[in-house]
Amino acid sequence: MIVTKLPLIATLLLTAVAAPAMAEKTSFTHDGVTYHYTKTQVGKSVVLRGTATPGPDFHYVVRNGQVVGKNDATPVSFRVADAVAQQKEAAA
Repeated sequence: MIVTKLPLIATLLLTAVAAPAMAEKTSFTHDGVTYHYTKTQVGKSVVLRGTATPGPDFHYVVRNGQVVGKNDATPVSFRVADAVAQQKEAAA
């Protein structure tokens, strides 16, 4: 299930790279779903927390090239490089 979401998650992650120390609100629409989320720098981690409309809430913590968190109640864990690679494949 999460494999189909990796290109979208890669988009979130790529925007998180330059996350400021304070929470920054961001939103975008992809395939008819609007994502509203905040990016917050917490030490060496970037925290992405938001909602998809329609869709579930999500909470991801990005650190050392790894993403862990929850998509609704489903735990997720994957490498940033895997999400970015899948996004490039989907765009090709």
